[in-house]
Amino acid sequence: MLRKMKRILIVDDHAIVRRGIQNEIEEHLGNMHFGEASNVNEARTVLKADTRWDLVLLDIGLEKQSGLDLLEELDFLTSSISFLIVSHFPAQELGVRAMQLGARGYFCKTDPPEKLILAIKQVLDGKKYITENLAMALAAEVCRKTGLPHELLSRRELELLKLLAHGKSQKEAAEHMGLNIKTVSTYHVRLMQKMKLNTDVDLTRYALRHNLVLLT
Repeated sequence: MLRKMKRILIVDDHAIVRRGIQNEIEEHLGNMHFGEASNVNEARTVLKADTRWDLVLLDIGLEKQSGLDLLEELDFLTSSISFLIVSHFPAQELGVRAMQLGARGYFCKTDPPEKLILAIKQVLDGKKYITENLAMALAAEVCRKTGLPHELLSRRELELLKLLAHGKSQKEAAEHMGLNIKTVSTYHVRLMQKMKLNTDVDLTRYALRHNLVLLT
């Protein structure tokens, strides 16, 4: 049993799943402080209002927005919160992307409940939870990489790169992506740093050279 009461936020669009996970945790790990959210917007609101969560159990297949969209915003929330994906999608499909975005582990809902408890304990202890299937997927991804700078970008950062290279302003890109201008500005700074580019002209040249410009 963990000595200190932990704060766990469960993000899943099914109330019965949230309750089942909570019951499982309480049975095996003792009393915890729980919070719930049914979609990305609710989770975002909870996390911005209170950053003292130790762990977020995050589903990917949520309504309107994917749980991966929330991971994309990790820098806008807090890096001190650990995220464990709890999804019905196999780890081979989305596990690599989740780990690239900062998740500490990936649990598939088809696995036994005791493995979820193991995953939670490992992540709360500051470790990562990586199954054999996820390890194989991560190894395959390393072999696949060509080492191009844009491969370091998140999905949202890459989307912004393509929009800017196509001639969109940051304001127009924000409207297209459904984000506020401050968020897009932060994405812009990050992608320029990751790709070691100095100006948007350099960005456009790179995008043209690697066929990343959006077609009309």
